[in-house]
Amino acid sequence: MKIASVKTTNKKNQFKNNITVLVIAIILVGGLFILVKKVDKDKAAKVVEIRKHPLYLKGVITKLSSFKGHSVRINFVVNGTTYEYDGGWDKNPNDLDKGDSVWLKCSVDNPELAISELEKDY
Repeated sequence: MKIASVKTTNKKNQFKNNITVLVIAIILVGGLFILVKKVDKDKAAKVVEIRKHPLYLKGVITKLSSFKGHSVRINFVVNGTTYEYDGGWDKNPNDLDKGDSVWLKCSVDNPELAISELEKDY
């Protein structure tokens, strides 16, 4: 009788463990999904704001990296104020590098909102 009881207890514990792992996995995947949706929504709102009143200008690349993702840092000046755009890049057809000029589109109302010609939303 004790052997059957131990086997039943082990099966119950294994079932509880499996359910716990499944619930944790669902929570993690759901959280990542919500996070990605929020980031996409924020980026779309940024693009809409820039397209309302765009200002086209040139900036200078101060950092361009393709290690562990594509990141770019660009300095640009609007009305005597220097801004720094820190974002990503999807394409680099002219093989641009640090110190090169690149076109930016920013919002007239809020120049901190900008996208570079290296992004697909430009």
